[in-house]
Amino acid sequence: MSEALKPLRNEIDQLDRQIVDLLAQRADIVRRVVKVKNEHNIPVVIPERINEVLDHVAGIAADKNLSPDVARAIYKILIDYACAMEKDILGRE
Repeated sequence: MSEALKPLRNEIDQLDRQIVDLLAQRADIVRRVVKVKNEHNIPVVIPERINEVLDHVAGIAADKNLSPDVARAIYKILIDYACAMEKDILGRE
């Protein structure tokens, strides 16, 4: 590996750790969301909310000169994971 790349790769590694930490925090919140949805008979999948989140992150990405389509794709995966978590948790209760 080029020595010139090493510090940049270290920065990316640090950011990756932060991103995974944020994903873990997001998952913790999803677990709390499940409890509220269960208590109030709210469905796991709410298409309007999904679209709202996807539009929101696409806008943020565009403001940061990033691809809105890539942001949507990443968040679609996160949302699918969150919905699967919710279904799994509700299936165990």
